Amino acid sequence: MPDHPTSFAPCPHCGKMAWQGQEKCEHCHQPLGGGPGTPARRAAVANISIEEPPPQPDDSPGEPRVGGETVIISQAPPQERGGNPRLTPCEDCGNPISKRARVCPHCGAPRTVRGPREEEAVLHESRPVMFRNHPFLFFIAWILFPAGILWWLSCLAAKITISNRRTILRKGLLSKNTTEVRHNDVRNVQVKQRPLQRILGVGSVAVSSAGQAGLEIQVSGIRNPQDLAEMINQHRENV
Repeated sequence: MPDHPTSFAPCPHCGKMAWQGQEKCEHCHQPLGGGPGTPARRAAVANISIEEPPPQPDDSPGEPRVGGETVIISQAPPQERGGNPRLTPCEDCGNPISKRARVCPHCGAPRTVRGPREEEAVLHESRPVMFRNHPFLFFIAWILFPAGILWWLSCLAAKITISNRRTILRKGLLSKNTTEVRHNDVRNVQVKQRPLQRILGVGSVAVSSAGQAGLEIQVSGIRNPQDLAEMINQHRENV
């Protein structure tokens, strides 16, 4: 009968099952004590009852096994991996929160939720008029033909444009001079109408911004100036 034992016993160092026919444990590489074939080792093996570990089910969900042992793989939250496009860090505490949240659930700080930025669209375009602005000067200007031509060209060269983002005033035929004021920078909108201009529905519109001391945009002889001022104020409040 061979002197080497052919059974398994727990290692005295790591506690794992080791074959008693070798000098060192195959797991921790520590000596098994009495060495193979020694009476002390055989006696220790003879007094140990070896029990097979219960079989693990093969269909354990989410827990892969390597060599019969269950391996637990820890996964970082989606916000730490940067894989969730619906989360954004809070500006105050830095914790991940939903992009649609109006209040941070961690620190309670309010957030400004902005929708998708809309494309710029032109809402109104107009040029100064001649007759409604100065009815009496209109007849005198056309009697003096050159003066009427110059006045007509000056009205043709000026155009005010209002979009959903800004107010633009362009002047000039050959050379262009453009002045624009964004709605979120508007500080004041002025409308001036003389009694006759109110009857004829014309007037002057002036716009000032927070970055300048004076009026940046000023044009006279515009039809329905009050409607233009309300349009600018409405989009200024919505920005």
